Amino acid sequence: FMAERAEAHGDHDHGESEAALEELLEANPVPAEITAELVDQAPAIVGQLVPFSVTVADVNGSNIENAVINIEAQAMGYDRPVLRLSGQSDAQGTFIWQQQFFDGAPHKVMVQVAPDPSSDVPLEPFALAERIEVEAVAPPILTRLIGLTYFTAFLAAGTALGYWLKQRRSLATP
Repeated sequence: FMAERAEAHGDHDHGESEAALEELLEANPVPAEITAELVDQAPAIVGQLVPFSVTVADVNGSNIENAVINIEAQAMGYDRPVLRLSGQSDAQGTFIWQQQFFDGAPHKVMVQVAPDPSSDVPLEPFALAERIEVEAVAPPILTRLIGLTYFTAFLAAGTALGYWLKQRRSLATP
């Protein structure tokens, strides 16, 4: 049971992923005249939806609507995207989405915000990022037993079929 609960992909070095995350944030900092926030609204558990939101406003508190928001989530152990999404902020300056994680590895969620080309709102592009720790969950014992039963049944059927074909072939050849 302890092996199942061990950190998924624990042998990978996350140093490169962390450095890439820091580099992105340093290259595209949030401008001083903007307040922006990336919020995960629930703990991340494998197989459950996690609501996220990004809110963009100016320092006076006025919401910035129609900002172009590009989201990318990556599994940190592999640096491969697991989600890419684009949208625009609403009248409250917010963009909301839900995401589901499928393994217990840490992920990084990166958000790049840019002005809408058709808008006259002055907005410098910037990035937000957050590391998400995903809690792994072992499948229920009934699910494991069903899988074991199917595996054993297919193995037995394949072995019996192979034995039967061998016997039939040895009887057919003189």
